[in-house]
Amino acid sequence: MNDIVELWKRTLGVPPTDAQFAIWEGLHTPEVMKRAILKTAVKNQQLNSTMSLDHRLRFASKVMLALTSQAAERAHSPGCGLVTWFPRGTGRSSSRISRHASSRID
Repeated sequence: MNDIVELWKRTLGVPPTDAQFAIWEGLHTPEVMKRAILKTAVKNQQLNSTMSLDHRLRFASKVMLALTSQAAERAHSPGCGLVTWFPRGTGRSSSRISRHASSRID
C-alpha cells in the first residue's frame, strides 16, 4: 500500500486519507489502483494541474471502477474457457463441458 500512496504523492501531490486508500484496497487490485492513479495524473496534466483533491479522488475512483468492471467482464465472457460442471445425481453427466453454459439449460 505504501507504494501506491507514494505513487499518488509523486504524481498528484497531497494524497487522500488512509481510509480512502483502505476502501480502494478492499475493492480493487493494486494494479488497478496504480493504473487509475496514473490516468488521473495524465488527466490532471491535461487540465494544467487544476483538478481539486475532490475531483482527483472522484476521477480516480471512477477509473478504478471501470477497470475492475472491464476485468470482470473479460473473465466471464463466453469463449474464455469456462467449464460447466454438473454434480452427480442431477441427471446430467459431470464430464460434459460447455464453453457456453447458457446453451446447457433445458
